[in-house]
Amino acid sequence: MRLFTVTLGAALLFVGGQAVFPQAPPPARGHRPQLPDKFTNLQVLPKDISKEQLVDTMRLFSRSLGVHCDHCHEVSEERQDWASDTKDAKNAARTMLKMVRDINANYMPKTEPLPGEKSGDKVNCWTCHRGQKEPAQGPPPEEHHEGAPGQQEHREPPPPGMGPSMGQPGTPPSM
Repeated sequence: MRLFTVTLGAALLFVGGQAVFPQAPPPARGHRPQLPDKFTNLQVLPKDISKEQLVDTMRLFSRSLGVHCDHCHEVSEERQDWASDTKDAKNAARTMLKMVRDINANYMPKTEPLPGEKSGDKVNCWTCHRGQKEPAQGPPPEEHHEGAPGQQEHREPPPPGMGPSMGQPGTPPSM
């Protein structure tokens, strides 16, 4: 009987303690929207793209334009509709992807590399956007005039993991 009383008392104390000292909820996972395992509505990217390649490609867009998923996609904490085409930015991205592919396939092979570049370098979103939603409409004013002899032109470096070429290590696959 004593064992039953001790066990019952311990159980009541435990349950009562839970009511008085409730446990904190588990830490929330980051506010990053989760991608589905199967992709729908891929119109420009390959239909058989792996989840890892798709995430790398979306991260390239995000870093290159300084935006987040909700710039092109209908995503919030309550709702995720990756396939939705309601945002103009998503269709603009598709057009830009086609343009980048055309430039890399039909124009870049015909150009001579600039000093410091290697033959075969390709353009990507960063080439023009440089972390901004809208690409600059021309070089900064100080690049319009001749510099002093021996003065090198200032060129904005790409963010970590993003070289000028889409095919360099640490960058998403060619578009």
